[in-house]
Amino acid sequence: MKAPILFLILTCIFSCKADEEPSSTALDESNQFDDWYYKQSPQYKGWKYIVIHHSATDGGSVAAFDRFHRDQGYGGIAYHFVIGNGKGMKDGEVQSTFRWRQQMSGTHVSINSWNHNIFGIGICLVGDMQKHKPTKAQKKALDSLISELQKKYKIPNSGIMGHGEVHFDNDNKKKEQTLCPGKNLTRRKK
Repeated sequence: MKAPILFLILTCIFSCKADEEPSSTALDESNQFDDWYYKQSPQYKGWKYIVIHHSATDGGSVAAFDRFHRDQGYGGIAYHFVIGNGKGMKDGEVQSTFRWRQQMSGTHVSINSWNHNIFGIGICLVGDMQKHKPTKAQKKALDSLISELQKKYKIPNSGIMGHGEVHFDNDNKKKEQTLCPGKNLTRRKK
């Protein structure tokens, strides 16, 4: 999300004098940003993917991740749901975030894959799945949440992926360069 905000700021700086209103171009670009970020137009509504993440931390909570992501410039927690591991949240506890409650785009994958931010439901499991397996309660909660979301939004099994499986929007052969969601977090079979 840093890049779109930076682009808008630079557009305004270069198109406005200090005492003038922003140009219509800057306003149009701002409206376009709001349009997809807040899923205001019909073409940006709905969900096509479920993207699974891990926090790569021993513990955490929605509030902790929200603070961290705000500090990183993501406008708050990047995910739509967080599933606790007993260290910061109850083991297997599922919490929705403001992004889900407001039906907003996520910021859980890179700017190379905005399609997966706009149409992808980001689910983060607390824990480092490179080192440990998710708890039984987390796995059960994840399976239940995925089943519920799939049924409600008609998301096919092929639309469920780990962060590292997300393809770039402009190059279907390139994928996100990340170990997320970790080698110990297996996803459902396609």
